[in-house]
Amino acid sequence: MTSNPFRPNFKMVVALLILVVLSGLFPRAADAEVPLPDVRADSLYRVALRLRDEGDREGAIAALRQVVAEDPRRTLAYCHLGHLFFDQQEVDVAETYFKRALDLDDRCAEAYYGLGKVYRRRPKERLKAIQFFRSALARDSKHVEAMYELAMTQLELDDYDAKTSFEDLIKVDPEHPDAHYELGRWFEKSRRLEDATRSYERQIRVNPGHPTAQRALRSAYSKIRSARRLGDVEIVFDLRDAGGAGLDGKRPPVLQKGQKVALDYRIYPCGTLRPQGRFRVEAALDESTGRGVGRSIGSALGRMVGRRWDVFLIPFELAGITPVQRGSVELSVEGVRPGDRRIVVRAVHEKQGLVVERDMVVEVK
Repeated sequence: MTSNPFRPNFKMVVALLILVVLSGLFPRAADAEVPLPDVRADSLYRVALRLRDEGDREGAIAALRQVVAEDPRRTLAYCHLGHLFFDQQEVDVAETYFKRALDLDDRCAEAYYGLGKVYRRRPKERLKAIQFFRSALARDSKHVEAMYELAMTQLELDDYDAKTSFEDLIKVDPEHPDAHYELGRWFEKSRRLEDATRSYERQIRVNPGHPTAQRALRSAYSKIRSARRLGDVEIVFDLRDAGGAGLDGKRPPVLQKGQKVALDYRIYPCGTLRPQGRFRVEAALDESTGRGVGRSIGSALGRMVGRRWDVFLIPFELAGITPVQRGSVELSVEGVRPGDRRIVVRAVHEKQGLVVERDMVVEVK
């Protein structure tokens, strides 16, 4: 019987299978000595982060540059390079790396955060910084560093939203080493001294080593003691014609010689401190000329008490604050020379001696 030349030899098939398995278990020496690019980049990346954590910035930068050379699409490596150069005050170089990261991945919260830091460093671009911090938070709502930088930038710009930003940060990280202190600074700038002391106290509890919280707390307590002794108020007033004819609605208001006007005033407590007792309210037309708030004026009322005073308007929110006192004062325009004048209102606390003065520019015809 003739054998079939194409019939498989069982022993040969088994031998070939064994060779295939063994070749997978024992790769060639050349392959074992040269790792794949991604494997090499991963190893370098881990080394770079270790060097960064150990404080070796130069070594970390060199390793990260090798990483992006091996793997040019590794987004976070560019972000780490940006942060390292930013820490070395090379802000323009840092900006380049953060932008490269965004080019690779426009959803990268870390890149938006890094660019926000760059723009915050430039005073004229701080509004732009706020936009980038918000973009970072839109992609990672619990990015604590972006939340802190956003709140700090708003505080530097006297943005009212800084309070909300600090409170949001504290909800995410109640043990933050600085957020309570900065919120206290916001309260103090807003003349809410008791709220400021509570924030400073919380900061000291979570971070006893904070460099300035203790000093800020002592200062706030000192201001509270002074404010409780003197009071802390703002006076707001509106002008109307005492005879019911009404004013022309222009700004500044136009008054006629011989006209009688009435000032409807409201005295408000600023912040959380409320003075006790009543105020005596007086008003007079200023004979000096010139516009602008905060300038030293010599008014008719000033001559009555034999001195000059400075007028300062301190902005604060009236919403939800009950006036300590309200009423009206009547004033005659008789005998006042035409031109730009001021109506000066003075409120004197009858017991505490606190004096508050405010003014309004008017035109006398």
